[in-house]
Amino acid sequence: MLYRKLIFVVLLLLSACGGASATSTPAPTLTPIPATGTPVPDVRLFTVIDAQSIINYDATLTLGGLKIGGTFAIKGKTIKLVPQKDGFQLDIDIQIDGNSVTGANSLVVDALKRNLESDKFPYGHFLAVSQDLLKTGSTTLQTTAVGTVELHGQTRPISMPITLTLTGYQLKASGATTLDLSDFSVNVPTAIMKSVIAFKADLTAEETAQK
Repeated sequence: MLYRKLIFVVLLLLSACGGASATSTPAPTLTPIPATGTPVPDVRLFTVIDAQSIINYDATLTLGGLKIGGTFAIKGKTIKLVPQKDGFQLDIDIQIDGNSVTGANSLVVDALKRNLESDKFPYGHFLAVSQDLLKTGSTTLQTTAVGTVELHGQTRPISMPITLTLTGYQLKASGATTLDLSDFSVNVPTAIMKSVIAFKADLTAEETAQK
């Protein structure tokens, strides 16, 4: 009889323990952290104004060293200010109209067109980016543009100092360099004219998307 009472007590204790439920710890509420950071500025796109852009050249006659000059017209394309981490990169993409050449007289113009074969290669192309990043807080900026120039169907590397003037939505760029036309497979009559010619470009561009 005592044995049965002990079993009954044990069963009651086990039943009491099994009915007790453990208290669960509520899961913590996670608060999302708002994204932070400085918005990346948009690319500033400037369209070159043909009527206000020009390339001047100076050639040298072999006998006497007399300078003869003229111009080439710019046929559109763009200048960009591309945002980077610590400033802006300058991108220049312009097209040069070979058939627009002017000179001291018609003989010079005809000779240049014939030597450059402007009927076969009507356009030249200048494509370059700034060697260093620019800070647009200043009105006037200076850098070196590094890229390629295509002339007479030949493409060669080029490096040219560039001066920029940024006023509101208008950008002006100017730069000068020398090119040896023989590097571009141009048949220059060196008995008359030297193959090395000095070029100076002056570009005016206006921002396409004004904000």
